[in-house]
Amino acid sequence: IILSFLLQINVIFYYFLISKSLYIDIPFILFFILIPVILTITMLPISIYGIGVREGSFVLLFSKFGIPPEVAFSLSVLAYLISVLFNSIGGIFFILQKEK
Repeated sequence: IILSFLLQINVIFYYFLISKSLYIDIPFILFFILIPVILTITMLPISIYGIGVREGSFVLLFSKFGIPPEVAFSLSVLAYLISVLFNSIGGIFFILQKEK
């Protein structure tokens, strides 16, 4: 349970750091509210891998706190692309790994 809790804090911190790279200035504590809600909405089986639903959720929820829609959209897409990049690197290492 503790490891799961730490993983979720890590995910929230991940989005917070990406938001800082985009110069989004909202309090860190809001990420503890917004990110779990967005990730829960993304898990709904409405679209493939939550694409579109995630971006819409970011725009809707972050706009409530004064973040322009295009910046919220950029945060969502950038976080997704970074995730795809890291997962792809891991996949390449997995494919190239020799069986023992």
